[in-house]
Amino acid sequence: MKLQENREDTRSLEGLVLENLGLVKALVKRMAHFGQEEDLVQVGIIGLIKALKGFDPNRGAAFSTFAVPVIIGELKEYLRKDNLIKVSRSMQGKDALLRATRSKLFKKTGQEPTLEALATASGLSKEEIIFIIEYNQPVFFDQETAADYAAAAGGDNILDRIMLKDSLKSLPKVERQLIFFRYFREMTQAETAQKLRLNQVKISRLERKILRKLHAMLNP
Repeated sequence: MKLQENREDTRSLEGLVLENLGLVKALVKRMAHFGQEEDLVQVGIIGLIKALKGFDPNRGAAFSTFAVPVIIGELKEYLRKDNLIKVSRSMQGKDALLRATRSKLFKKTGQEPTLEALATASGLSKEEIIFIIEYNQPVFFDQETAADYAAAAGGDNILDRIMLKDSLKSLPKVERQLIFFRYFREMTQAETAQKLRLNQVKISRLERKILRKLHAMLNP
């Protein structure tokens, strides 16, 4: 009887892994610059299994919200341990380029550059920039700015939009509307300010506050 139950549990787990394989592949795409995609998918599946075994639906969080940081953690650990030389060499050059670009843009405008501005000026993709910031966060930007950039990735791919939708439910109405207009409708801050009947400075400050809040929710 116990053997039969174990087989049923195994089949159930395999089904859940297949059902959520797209989640793993979406995350791997963000890190594929730093390792073999096929290897990273296998490592991501290990993280997915850990998430499936540790997930408690009674806590109210969506599975994707719980699973993403677990899978990313597994991928980062693999890159640090098994791919350290390759990653560090690649990271050093791109990190240096990103630092120089950020410094140049900051001196020019007096403001922290946006993700899009960094990508345009550096020639790096948004995914590369996000990964470098997440991977090397303690020594890159100050913690607040790094959180903003990491959370701002929510407007750039379907996976993060799903995660945002799960987290938006807990936000006040105005904050939900702001994120909806900015990251789902892809409206400018000026357009969003007009929609919400607030000035653009207020929108900018509120957006930064919400992004930090969402980042904390998505990275418990």
